[in-house]
Amino acid sequence: MPVSFDMSALSAPVDPAVAHREFQERIDREGRRTGARVGMAWSVFQTVVLVAGGGILAALAVVAVQLAFGGEGLNAATVIIAALVVAPLAVARVRSYRTGPDAVEADVYRLTRFAAANGLSHVLAESDPDLPAALFQVGGARVASDVMVAASPRRFEVANYSYETWTARTRMPRSATFAVLESGIPLPAMTIRAASPSDQAGAWAPQPQQTPLPFEGGFGSTFRVFCAVEDADRVRAVLTEPVQTALIALVRHGDVEIVGGSVFFLARRQLRLADVAFWEWVEDLVAMVDAVDDGGVRVGTSADPARRVRREALFDGRRSSRPFVLGCLLPLVVGLAAAALVTAFSH
Repeated sequence: MPVSFDMSALSAPVDPAVAHREFQERIDREGRRTGARVGMAWSVFQTVVLVAGGGILAALAVVAVQLAFGGEGLNAATVIIAALVVAPLAVARVRSYRTGPDAVEADVYRLTRFAAANGLSHVLAESDPDLPAALFQVGGARVASDVMVAASPRRFEVANYSYETWTARTRMPRSATFAVLESGIPLPAMTIRAASPSDQAGAWAPQPQQTPLPFEGGFGSTFRVFCAVEDADRVRAVLTEPVQTALIALVRHGDVEIVGGSVFFLARRQLRLADVAFWEWVEDLVAMVDAVDDGGVRVGTSADPARRVRREALFDGRRSSRPFVLGCLLPLVVGLAAAALVTAFSH
């Protein structure tokens, strides 16, 4: 059955005072106050380490430039230039502590009203979600946030998800967004993973009994499919050409796992759930699963070009990270150039 959401709440004006009050009431009611304080303390610690580490690296780079241009190494100019290099990073982090909470509260304000308008339940956070996909069996500190659940006409659950893994002695924070839909028919267990090296994979892996199942054409170059050997024919029967085309259009930046009668769509980064494009994506996913339940013959995606553009922007993590990268690299380049000029003219 097609699903269409009332999305007016996602673009409605936000009353900041009401949003703040409701958010504080929610975290108290759901017992998340301690977790919020721990998260803030951890974020502050990360900022201190990041700025201090960046300052040390910047100072070392400045010293190297000074030595290369005939200077004597570490001096007052080294400290001043290094401090100026990391200043934009420090300012950006401090500013995020002022604007970040407001943005979160505004999103919760909108999601609360969106959930009410569409018959969804909404929970701010859920620790260690009990879900059967491989993603939820790895790492620690597992938390689903902004958990939205629909009971009908097709049960589904969406949320952002964070967890941590360890590499040697280094803790690696990881994130994802998932949408899980119940299938109306028995489907073979399978894992479909994006093949592009630009799409950073998470720490989870296909089930041990699953082996690669090759596909040709654009689908085979976009995804790698894994399943048990005995399920190969059933998997090919599900992944018809129309289904392949829809998967390329909707999930080419992520993964799909079918397990226990549920279809998990996994984005490899956290998405903004209060974005209209996210719920348009969920509508398209529901339509695709409906079509698979009906035999996978008529599977299509929206022909609206604006909708496709919004979906691409939703998944384009590189676009959102460019200002941060430029904001860090540009001061470093200017600082090193300044170090070279100051050293050259002082000798």
